[in-house]
Amino acid sequence: MITLSLRAGPDTGAALDALLALYTARGLDPRRQRAALDADPIGESLRSGDATDGLEARVENAMAGLGESAVRAAAELPLARVCAVDMTRHHESGASPVQELVAGIATAARQLESLRAAGLSPDTAERAIAFRVSVEADIVGGVVKLRALERLWRHVLANAGLPVQAPFVIAETSRRQQSRLAPWVNHLRNVAGATAAMIGDADVIVVHPHDLVDGRRLGDEAIIADRVARNLPILLAEECGLGAVADAAGGAHAIESLTQATVEAAWTALGALQKAGGLVAAIADGHWQAALARTHAMRVDRLRDGTAVRVGVNRFRHADAPPLAETDASAASAPEGRLEPVREAAAFERIDDPERSS
Repeated sequence: MITLSLRAGPDTGAALDALLALYTARGLDPRRQRAALDADPIGESLRSGDATDGLEARVENAMAGLGESAVRAAAELPLARVCAVDMTRHHESGASPVQELVAGIATAARQLESLRAAGLSPDTAERAIAFRVSVEADIVGGVVKLRALERLWRHVLANAGLPVQAPFVIAETSRRQQSRLAPWVNHLRNVAGATAAMIGDADVIVVHPHDLVDGRRLGDEAIIADRVARNLPILLAEECGLGAVADAAGGAHAIESLTQATVEAAWTALGALQKAGGLVAAIADGHWQAALARTHAMRVDRLRDGTAVRVGVNRFRHADAPPLAETDASAASAPEGRLEPVREAAAFERIDDPERSS
């Protein structure tokens, strides 16, 4: 009925073996099971902090293993998606929409190349890849990002001489936008993000509970928060009918103009990145991490000077909200390997809050 989604980590083959063994032990036919291994060697290097000397060789070996696992999965687990281009990792570390798209397309193109080199047919290779994308409390921006991703991916497939299809997209509400100061406002942000995902034709929508911030629950309403998160996409689909029309925003001049501008900016940035050695090289020398840290810092600066508004964070704060932090919490971690998650609201929360520092 539903897809079992894993995070395969660096060893896709071992994850596939374990999954097939589980199906066998439970007497299930693997050929009828829906699964996603969600393997992303480049994203894994950023998650584990392994982005140091020799990264290119490690990614190359991991990509070869990914191709071998994809060939096995095509034969033994044909309904599975093996690869996940984890754009959320870049988003949660401060990336702009264009930076997210650049990282996503560069990663997907590398994965596609590995799958084709392993011998997968064009259709099977394309179907093996999914995109994980974060959506914020910006409905227009979210719709534009998803539409731009589709155009860029179609362009990559066409240039490679492969069948042109829309990407399979898993949209997740942004964890970067959440605040500890006003948890229920996080729910409203989730509503806007999920709305953008629905209008933008995401295939799967994941809503993170509004009270789950930095891996910690706020308050004692976890059951309610989980239920609200679970039901939100259903309400948008079944009661609001937002998924009833394909590309519902298509044809609107503002949306089309913004989409085209985003596509052009991403394609230009992608070309510059490739000329400089590619995404893996930029990660290995720390340039990519530094670029995302700068983007995050500029976003926090806009909140500090009031150019941008975050309800309950820098404006319209609750009377019981703690004093604004006096030190700058906007700087991301030093670009030495891994990308650390950031939140803009952290710069406006008390640094000495024991619940946060623990």
